[in-house]
Amino acid sequence: GTEEVISEFGWLISKCGKPFYAARTESMIVPETGWECFLGPPPAPGTVRATSWEAYMLHLCGSLKEGGNSALQRGSLEEAQDRY
Repeated sequence: GTEEVISEFGWLISKCGKPFYAARTESMIVPETGWECFLGPPPAPGTVRATSWEAYMLHLCGSLKEGGNSALQRGSLEEAQDRY
């Protein structure tokens, strides 16, 4: 038969590939409200704030660098290599 294909778009908050919360939207901007529970414990987030990729990467890379520096100071070369 001819079945109609329906596509829905939105945003997910996930961990380890599992969807915890989701919000349906056609927008390319993360919605602040309208989040629903999937695998995450209730209640769903009341508000979500977006951050830029640049700010996220700077935060992530900065903390990894600090961990690598700390490992080097302790003489743990293998751990430092994993962090860097």
